[in-house]
Amino acid sequence: MTKLRIHQIIKQTRANGPDVRLGIWIQGCSRNCPGCINPETHDISGGYELKPTEILSIILENENEIDGVSISGGEPLDQSEELRELLHLIKSKTNLSVIMWTGYTRTEIEEKLLFEELSKLVDLIVVGPYIEELHEPKGLTGSSNQEYIFFTKKYTEQDLLDIPSAEIIFVDGEMQITGINTEQIKSWFE
Repeated sequence: MTKLRIHQIIKQTRANGPDVRLGIWIQGCSRNCPGCINPETHDISGGYELKPTEILSIILENENEIDGVSISGGEPLDQSEELRELLHLIKSKTNLSVIMWTGYTRTEIEEKLLFEELSKLVDLIVVGPYIEELHEPKGLTGSSNQEYIFFTKKYTEQDLLDIPSAEIIFVDGEMQITGINTEQIKSWFE
């Protein structure tokens, strides 16, 4: 049975896509973009493992409280087989939208022969490595080189402009800062 290495699952977030979403952060990243806002997700030996069916159970337990699922990392496509299984389960068992981030470019995704399959399983994918020198948080992108690929008509670029750039939430009594532009909030606590 395949398992995904997970950094964290947040059951409700508003800063990781339109509306209320369940956020899944994949553990492990081969891209290691300098200045990444989630460097703690890079080590492949960190986090914990869950079967795609276990993740689906968490999604289904929260389905009435959320509008969609956001998958980030780490690098989700570094675990493409396991991710594919999870995406198929979400698509077949729910009506939730799916947004995903990847540090790979569109061309690299096409070369991995994943593009066509992702187009059937994901509503929106944010592609491209984070480039610190091009830091320009806007909508769901962290640097100006990143781009949106809309696979469905569920969202438009306009839908992404009103998303909070960061948020403070409490998970199991612990404060979490999440979103695309967390630097300002983190500076409040330094």
